[in-house]
Amino acid sequence: MSSFAMDLLEEGVDVEFPADLDKVIGILDQEIPWFSCDGYGYCLTSAKGTIGNQWEVLIKLADQVTRMPLPTVVGRILLERTDSGMMRLRVPPRASEVTSSDEMPREEMSQESEKGQDDRFFASFVSQLLNTCQRHDLIQLPGVLPTF
Repeated sequence: MSSFAMDLLEEGVDVEFPADLDKVIGILDQEIPWFSCDGYGYCLTSAKGTIGNQWEVLIKLADQVTRMPLPTVVGRILLERTDSGMMRLRVPPRASEVTSSDEMPREEMSQESEKGQDDRFFASFVSQLLNTCQRHDLIQLPGVLPTF
């Protein structure tokens, strides 16, 4: 994994853009089935939230052919509407990464030897997510991010 991807996970991501939650969810529903890394796809599982205000989403790997989710959670993202009417997309820094309060901590979900692979899958997901936001004119990036 590149040092940029490692920094992305360690520091997290926090961006705001002009859109409502329904629009963002629609974009995610449309685009994420096309995300892939090393022969796997991705799927989203809602952890908690109130549609219209905030949504915490768990990211799982999926079989690329059947689209069935695999049990491992590789990360999470948070979407929330700000008081100014903007949408805020956050990827919490990996050091503080714990799934929702009713889930096990990330460190207990996979063996240490699998952690590097989970990080690679999640870094690829985050890069694809940010590229998607740019493609839909929600954010401006200096270029297309690498996705492995």
